[in-house]
Amino acid sequence: MSAMLRRTRPFTMVVGVDFSELSERAIASAVTFAHAATEADIHLVHAVPLPIVASELAVAPDLEAVIAAARERIARLVPQESPGVRFVTHVTAGVPQDVVDGIARSCGADLILVGTHGRRGFKRALLGSVAEHITRNAPCSVLTVRPRERTAEEQIEPPCADCEKAAAGSAGKEHSRCARHSSHRGRAHTYSSEPPENVGLGSMSFRF
Repeated sequence: MSAMLRRTRPFTMVVGVDFSELSERAIASAVTFAHAATEADIHLVHAVPLPIVASELAVAPDLEAVIAAARERIARLVPQESPGVRFVTHVTAGVPQDVVDGIARSCGADLILVGTHGRRGFKRALLGSVAEHITRNAPCSVLTVRPRERTAEEQIEPPCADCEKAAAGSAGKEHSRCARHSSHRGRAHTYSSEPPENVGLGSMSFRF
């Protein structure tokens, strides 16, 4: 981060926005990076996929109306208070990875942030990955934000109702368990009184 602080131009980030929870997490990550810099520009980019065509059951939506609605929606994602950070929003029609790549090149981006669901196997081959395409062709480093995979214990072992009651009455103390599981000498009972944090930072691709 010290290199950021010595910069003579704003640290510039481009965030791909598809209005999912992951893209909101990507924006939050960009703001975190921005606060470590003296100045930072964050470009929020949304691409309206083409073509928008009519089907047998529906009339094709008006492209200008779709773009206008997306502009209003992306404007609501800009944090109200971020001193030292300048936000620029972009909404345009096109292929998402091409739009993000083009804006990153035009603004001289230092970092691109995108969300990815981390699909594997057949789904990945069928649907492809916008994040993967961006990472492969980006003119700068890329940070992907993806859902955190739950551990086997989180997936298999349900919360203990007595432990949840003990945690609720523990006045904020961590690792509070019921009497039965507190005295358990084997593997500790794994539970959470709160849903586990569902999103973590994914991979980074660095280019210098």
